[in-house]
Amino acid sequence: MADALDAYLNENFVGRLREEKGRLFFAYDKAWLESRRFIPLSVTMPRQAEEFADATTRAFFDNLLPEGDIRAAIAKLKRVSERNTFGLLEEIGGDCAGAISLWPEGEKPGTHEGYAPISDRRLNKVFADMRKRPLLAIDDGLRLSLAGAQDKLPVYYDGTRLALPWGSAPSSHILKPGSAGFAHMPVNEHFCMRLAAASGLPVPQSVVLRKANALYLVQRYDRIKAADGTLSRIHQVDFCQALNLPSSRKYEKEGGPGLSACFDVIAKYCAQPAKDRLEIISWVIFNYLLGNADAHAKNLSLLITSEGVSLAPSYDLISTVVYRDLTLNLALKIGGEDRPEWIQERHWRAFADGSGANPRIVWRRMAELSAVIPGKAREVLAALDPSNEEREMLERICSVAERRAARLAGLKAVRPHS
Repeated sequence: MADALDAYLNENFVGRLREEKGRLFFAYDKAWLESRRFIPLSVTMPRQAEEFADATTRAFFDNLLPEGDIRAAIAKLKRVSERNTFGLLEEIGGDCAGAISLWPEGEKPGTHEGYAPISDRRLNKVFADMRKRPLLAIDDGLRLSLAGAQDKLPVYYDGTRLALPWGSAPSSHILKPGSAGFAHMPVNEHFCMRLAAASGLPVPQSVVLRKANALYLVQRYDRIKAADGTLSRIHQVDFCQALNLPSSRKYEKEGGPGLSACFDVIAKYCAQPAKDRLEIISWVIFNYLLGNADAHAKNLSLLITSEGVSLAPSYDLISTVVYRDLTLNLALKIGGEDRPEWIQERHWRAFADGSGANPRIVWRRMAELSAVIPGKAREVLAALDPSNEEREMLERICSVAERRAARLAGLKAVRPHS
């Protein structure tokens, strides 16, 4: 195991992560601190010469790693303890969320990089083995890390062919096969993302690939393509990182942040807080209408660039209400209530009052989305070509949206001219 890991933002060496007696420490490189291109690794890790202590360092770096069974499987394959954040990052830290990549001390990115086309046959095998070999963790040439608890694979997609990134080559898309026991999840997520776009929420492009099974392919918003076709990474942090919390506290009911803390992040760090605050307000209303109970703090992120900090586009939008084994209770309470059927006008008033925005703006956005989403949902469904079983599921999502939109529209404060 290396004594330290070098941290890069794209091709820029920015500092060093080290482990000492189980604790993690990070220090910026002096040249990076003095550079006019300096951006911080996190809003919790501003420009400073002093080394960051374990609590701050661990909260940022541990959130780069997968969670739950995926993390455990990778740890087993790599013969590393699943609690060993440093050891796991040494193994799979080459292509993380945002612009960061991690390399053994002295090893520079950019060597032996490229993309290896992956055939449909091998892709089927990859996903069949995903539970035992997530992120292709046994392949020494691949050092891929994506946070979260859902199966996924970073890939390069040119519009026709899929390829796997090797060395320090950045991925362009994320490919998801769905989850066992939750039918038609790729189509569910694609539908919700396209509906979000049709309703005015910023989301990346996505598509359903019809291979042996349906696969959800979404473009990475934290990547940008230059005129010559090369990809660069855009740095980001999720809201657990922004709040200095481990991923184990992403749920409000487990001591994680509520919406008030999320709005505080926007007010404290964003260059255009009014715009980004309204985006979160829209995100909350949209998730309520579509029945997404799993919208938590790690489903919100900040982009960090030389121009400042801004809210990232929405991602991981899915209707969980159609899956009977999943809870109906919301990951983030609305006005103090997490049971959707119990949310009344007073809860929405508390939500509006606590958002930091003019409550009239919040009510207007509630009225707009409750009016437009039922019709847009039917339009998006009509534009897709789902199987009969997929259509049945999407029809249920449309019905949930119609029912909840009618409830919102019935609130006094949402009615026109009230």
